[in-house]
Amino acid sequence: MVDCGPGMPLRWRSLPTVGSICGMAREKATITVDREKLSEARAMLGVPSASAAIDVALSELIRRRRLRNDLKAYAGTPPTAEEAALGVSSPDWDDLADDTDWDAEWPEDR
Repeated sequence: MVDCGPGMPLRWRSLPTVGSICGMAREKATITVDREKLSEARAMLGVPSASAAIDVALSELIRRRRLRNDLKAYAGTPPTAEEAALGVSSPDWDDLADDTDWDAEWPEDR
């Protein structure tokens, strides 16, 4: 069983909401950062350490870059004729028309 800290085994802990996965290989690094930015980031994220704040920042940077690359890929591929037709089509609402008195079905919702 993997221990993720605070004395709790991995199977009893919820998924981490911030930072890296417990037990993931890490690399120790020396960096220079703006103290005010780091302090503000730690306060905004509610994390206790510089490492945690930087880990979240790197995760967010990676997520955003992947999203940007995905958007570029989608924008570079024109829609097919079938996809374009779906975008301008109107649904046929006639099949939803019926005589059901929905207020009578759920009177407590009023």
